[in-house]
Amino acid sequence: MSTVSTFSESSLSVIVPCYNANPKWLVECLHSVMIALKQFDGLSEILLIDDGSDVPIRQLLRKKLPQESMGMIEIHRQRNGGLSAARNMGIRKAKGEWCHFIDDDDRISPTFYREATQVALQGDAGMVFSESSLFGQINREVKFSEAWDISTQIVVGNLVHVNAVLVKRKTLLDLGLFDETLNGLEDWDMWLRCVRAGAGVRVIPRSLAEVRIHKGSMSTNRGRMNSRMAELSLREWRDHFDFWQTKSSQPVETIRTWCLAGLSYALRSETPWKSALQYRSEISTRLGSVTSWKWLLRQSIRHVLRPEMSNHAGQ
Repeated sequence: MSTVSTFSESSLSVIVPCYNANPKWLVECLHSVMIALKQFDGLSEILLIDDGSDVPIRQLLRKKLPQESMGMIEIHRQRNGGLSAARNMGIRKAKGEWCHFIDDDDRISPTFYREATQVALQGDAGMVFSESSLFGQINREVKFSEAWDISTQIVVGNLVHVNAVLVKRKTLLDLGLFDETLNGLEDWDMWLRCVRAGAGVRVIPRSLAEVRIHKGSMSTNRGRMNSRMAELSLREWRDHFDFWQTKSSQPVETIRTWCLAGLSYALRSETPWKSALQYRSEISTRLGSVTSWKWLLRQSIRHVLRPEMSNHAGQ
C-alpha cells in the first residue's frame, strides 16, 4: 500500500464517516481497513471524517492506535451534518479513482480491496458489489440469488450494504454526491442513481463485508427503515418506472417483484395503511385498478400472517 499522490486506475480512497463513535468498534473498523489495504497493490488513502463529534476523535485514536497506524489516517472535521454530508466531504477530499465507504462500527474482509479492484478493472464497471454478513444482535449472511441481474433487482430493495460497494469517484461527482436531504437509505438512493446513469455493475458472490447490528442501528428500527424504503420505492415508480421496465430482460417479473416488495415495505412502515394506499394509487396508474387492489390485498394478508418478514439487506 502507498499513499495516493496522483490519480491512477487502481487508486483507492477509503472514507470513514464518524460521529461519537464507540472507540472499540472504530478501532476494529480501522484495523480491518488497514489489514485489507496491505493486500492492495495500488495507491490508497484512509479519510476519517469527524462529523462534529462531541468526543475528541483524534485524541481518542492516538490512545488506541500506534503512531504508524495514525500516520495512515487523514482526519477531517466538520460541523455535524449527518451521514451523507460526511461522506460527501470525504468524496471532495479524496484523490482516488475509486471510493469505498465504511461506517465506523463495521468491518471488511482482509481480501476486500484486492478482490474488488481486480473485478473492477476487468471491464467497464462503475460499481462493484460483494455479498455481506451481519454480526452483533443479528448474525446471518446476505446473499445474492444467482438468478438475479443485480443491476435490475436493486430497484426491488436495499440489497447491498454500503461497505460492500466500491464505486468510481467520478460517478459520484457527476451525480452530485449523496443526497443530504434524505433521512436514511441515502446509499440505496445513490446506487439507484448510479444504475440509472449507466454505471456498469459487477458482483462478487462472496461475503467480503461485515455489518454490525446493534440497538443504535437504523436496521433495528424496522418501522423507520421500512418507511424510508417505501418512500424511495414509490419515488422510483413515479419518476423512473419506464427506465426500470425497459432495463430488465424480464420486465413483467421485475415489475411484479418490485411492486409486491414496495407494498410490503409500506405495510411495515410507520404509517402502514396510508403508505400502502399511496403505493396502490401509483400502481393503479401504471398497471390498472384491479391489479393494484389484488396485489395490495395479497400483501396485506401476507403481512398479517407473516409480520416478521423482511425483504432487504438492511434488516
